[in-house]
Amino acid sequence: NNNSNNSSNNNNIDVERARATHHVWFSVDVIETLCTLGEGELYQVVRPAFRDAVRSCPELVLLGLAQAQPTGNMMRNELVARLVPMYLHGQLPHTQAVMQRAWETNKALTTSWFVRHFSDADRNT
Repeated sequence: NNNSNNSSNNNNIDVERARATHHVWFSVDVIETLCTLGEGELYQVVRPAFRDAVRSCPELVLLGLAQAQPTGNMMRNELVARLVPMYLHGQLPHTQAVMQRAWETNKALTTSWFVRHFSDADRNT
């Protein structure tokens, strides 16, 4: 019986750890700071943090990027170039809701994402 209790407790700990890990990505300030740090010598340090976030909570990253400043950032552009096609091609859940929220948050930026995505797609065909 202790084994089942320990297993249950371990699962609760894993869920709490996952919540704590994702919670940071609700912060636009964190996303902005990491994007700014990623512009310089810390690119190789910052990139893995975003890679893990893109795998575990892509919607939080994309919607945070829609709100973050500055808009012309190399790290931000790389993330958008990776995430937007995944949503537009239905590779991630909640595509419509995420794209609608991005649109409502920043129409000009979301439009530029779509234009860039479809322009790149045209060049590759």
